[in-house]
Amino acid sequence: TRAAAGMLRQLVTSHLGRSSNLWTGARCYCTSQQGDDVADVVIVGGGMVGAAVAALLANNPLTAAMRVLVLDQKPQSTSWQPGQYPDLRVSTVTPATIRCMQRAGAWDAIAPHTAPFTHMQVWDSAGTGCIRWSARDTGMESMGVVAENNLLQASLLAAAQAPRASSHTSSAATPASSSGSSSSRGGVEFVWPAVIEGLTLPSYSQSGAGGAGGATQGSAGPAGSELASIQLQGGRTLRARLVVAADGAASRVRSMAGLRTY
Repeated sequence: TRAAAGMLRQLVTSHLGRSSNLWTGARCYCTSQQGDDVADVVIVGGGMVGAAVAALLANNPLTAAMRVLVLDQKPQSTSWQPGQYPDLRVSTVTPATIRCMQRAGAWDAIAPHTAPFTHMQVWDSAGTGCIRWSARDTGMESMGVVAENNLLQASLLAAAQAPRASSHTSSAATPASSSGSSSSRGGVEFVWPAVIEGLTLPSYSQSGAGGAGGATQGSAGPAGSELASIQLQGGRTLRARLVVAADGAASRVRSMAGLRTY
């Protein structure tokens, strides 16, 4: 969404404003230096959306040094093997999404197991009308591909876990174990099973001036050094500069944050 994109852009700008060493993979200005339970980004939900955010952050040189935690209520697979029959849960992947998968470092693992589609028809179940599209109308060979959801999710998580060497110069982080322990280094770590019991957001204030810190005139941000606090079942508390709610249509994180939907 636009709001999430704006928060990510502000987070990246903050890192760039504090040190140009981010280009060389230096982590001296990341929140990962503040302890095992402090992260730059906490992504709640290890499904396709959460996995895509994690993989894109891990494979972008501007964000590869950040410490990113991916939480889910149950362990998610980072490997995929084709079954005897295709799974019924599939997605149509458009050319724009394919480019996104390429930037995330996951497309090479996905492409061999996809099937192209050249036509699409959308109809209203309550009426007789329909709309048809064809790749030939745009001079393209196909409109995209169809891929199994399990394949997309596992490939994105694997790309987040082991980003391409070209994305940053420092070593990749070791993913968290199933017990929820985590490394103090930057990179993407998986924390599961993890059940969120509470969320406390920092107070926000309007920044009145720009400067070396990367803030722009009138931009909103956390007051001082406050971080969001995520309370997990079992007593562990995580803190983060940005919390991404990728836990589905009935998002508990969205409800805890008091965000309305229309």
